[in-house]
Amino acid sequence: MRIINSQILTNPNHHFLDSSLYKDVILVAWDPAPYSANLNQWYKKPDYNLFTPYVQHRQRHPNQPFYILHPKFIWQLWDIIQENTKEKIQPNPPSSGFIDLHQLSKGLQFIDLRKKLNISK
Repeated sequence: MRIINSQILTNPNHHFLDSSLYKDVILVAWDPAPYSANLNQWYKKPDYNLFTPYVQHRQRHPNQPFYILHPKFIWQLWDIIQENTKEKIQPNPPSSGFIDLHQLSKGLQFIDLRKKLNISK
């Protein structure tokens, strides 16, 4: 699974539509919405318009699993971070890496972050 933010989809330097990095893998895209925005507001005005490249990619690769995270999910993760932090933190959406770790942790008792973060012992 590859979790990618909307900047990857929209910035031509990342070659989203033709790079092998985004083929033969489950894709999960996300875009930060304002904390209190509803789905209609977000769809009309995303931070980066991920919907056009999403549709283009789905048309080119109809059998490849590709999902878009609900923006509320991103802010629920931020709420978890804030609840576990003594200080007030800036309301910024979590990174793709944090989203990835959250998804990996479901159902697991232990994650070896040294391997995930490529840290030698």
